[in-house]
Amino acid sequence: MAVTGLVLAGGKSSRMKTNKAELLFGDKTLQQHSVDLLHSVGVLDVLISRNGCPNYLADIYPNKGPLGGIYSALKHTKNDLLVVAIDMPLLNGALLTRLVNFYQHKMHTETMNLVHFSDFPLPIYIKNNQVTQDYLFSVLSVTDSNLSIKQFIKTCQGESLESAQTDAFSNINTPVQYNQLCKAHGIKELNQLIY
Repeated sequence: MAVTGLVLAGGKSSRMKTNKAELLFGDKTLQQHSVDLLHSVGVLDVLISRNGCPNYLADIYPNKGPLGGIYSALKHTKNDLLVVAIDMPLLNGALLTRLVNFYQHKMHTETMNLVHFSDFPLPIYIKNNQVTQDYLFSVLSVTDSNLSIKQFIKTCQGESLESAQTDAFSNINTPVQYNQLCKAHGIKELNQLIY
C-alpha cells in the first residue's frame, strides 16, 4: 500500500510565541527535519498541514486541531498516512519504520485502522478508509465534540506498540522546553525566544 507522509504544523504555537515550524534544530528547521525524516523511511510524498500559509495543505474544518489536518490529508490523497508532529525533533526513522512494517505485516490478517506507540498518540499510521474518514467527519462537522487524537485512536480500532525510546517522543511547546532540548543535544539555542 502506498503511504503519504503528513507533517502536522498547523498549530498556533501560542505557548512558543513563534512559529515552531521555522525553529532551528541543528542546521534545519523543525519542518525540514520532519520532511527529511519521512523521506528517510521511503515516504517521498509528504503533505504539510499548515493553515494560513500558501502552498501548504489547509484544513477543511479550520481550528479543529490535529484531527482537522489529518482529515484534510485523508481527503487529499487515496494513500494511507504516516503522521508526525512538527514539535518532535528526536523522533527517528527506526520508530516510523516499525509503525509502517507492523501495519503492512498485519493488514492482511486483522481489521486494523491505525497503529501508534503506547502512551503516545503521535506518530501514527492511519489507514485511509471509510471508518477513519467517517469518524473524523462526525467529530469535525459538529460543534462541541471530542477532538482528541486519543479518542480517535480509541474509537477507530487500532494497535499500539511498545517502545523503550521514550525520549524520542519528547515534544517542545515552550521556549524553555526548546532551549532545554537544544542544550541537552549540544545545539545552539535561540536566545531571542520570548519567555
